[in-house]
Amino acid sequence: MGPIAVRRKYNNQNNTNYFSYSTIPQHLKAPNNDTFSRSNTKDISFGITVKDFPFDYDKFDFIIPNNVLRRVKPNIEKIVQEIEIPSTDGLKLKSWFIAPKENKPVFLFLNGTNSNRTHQEEVVKFFDENGFGALMPDYRGFAENTGVATEKGLYEDAASSLSYLNKKGYKNKELVLWGYSMGGGVARTIATMNDFRCAIIDSAIKNEYLIKKHFLDTGIANKDNISPTAVEKFKKQLFSDEKIPFDTSENIKNIKYPVLFLHSKGDHIVPHWMTEDQFALSANKDSKLVISEGTDPHFYRKWTFPYIKDFVDSIK
Repeated sequence: MGPIAVRRKYNNQNNTNYFSYSTIPQHLKAPNNDTFSRSNTKDISFGITVKDFPFDYDKFDFIIPNNVLRRVKPNIEKIVQEIEIPSTDGLKLKSWFIAPKENKPVFLFLNGTNSNRTHQEEVVKFFDENGFGALMPDYRGFAENTGVATEKGLYEDAASSLSYLNKKGYKNKELVLWGYSMGGGVARTIATMNDFRCAIIDSAIKNEYLIKKHFLDTGIANKDNISPTAVEKFKKQLFSDEKIPFDTSENIKNIKYPVLFLHSKGDHIVPHWMTEDQFALSANKDSKLVISEGTDPHFYRKWTFPYIKDFVDSIK
């Protein structure tokens, strides 16, 4: 995990109503039961509790570039090829590529916030064990990549990654788009502009406003620590014509190919109702929704692997 950047404590106790959202559009409202107990909510892949989520409270941004590179095990080093993807604005994005076995599809894996490719060794092993190819790009500002991570920049990096695969000879119909967490918000944008074999929307946020509100309502983020500047930005995002970041769920209506939607009820970082809402927008009759009744937390992807393999194999 990256460092927890709580620089000061702000006294917002007289400002508790600025998170009220009774007047906002229906599609931005959360269910009334969006609550959970933080007891026993340890993430088994990171060994942390959800209350340790690393916010910069001066900004309260959802995009959290993770620059902590984990030591890569030798068996993983043998699977992945370290590459650089040229971005449209001149950056070189360090990423991993895995060559597919014969007649196997290639995944474009779009990661979540506060993560990078070195955190996804289990995903790498899943690709390798099933003969799948994969491109696992790190966004600008993430891992050792230069540049500043912004919503627009993340979309550009996803498009550059797709272009990289196309130039290597992989057609979109051979590709599986997998967007995880924040990466699901990114995937929803490029999914409508390209005709992929299929897509996977995995534990994805609906938009930045709703996930921030979930963090605040449940206590993952402490309201009293948020700077007045961040509060004003939050209110402006919500009550003005300014676009809410990652508010791309409506794009799902325009995805014509099958989409697999995945979420666990054990996920306390992103609540599972967000994925249920996204599935309800799907236009393809072959799209599927899997909501795990288990306790698998947000950062643990292994439970999804059998569902993803079966789904991808079923698409001819």
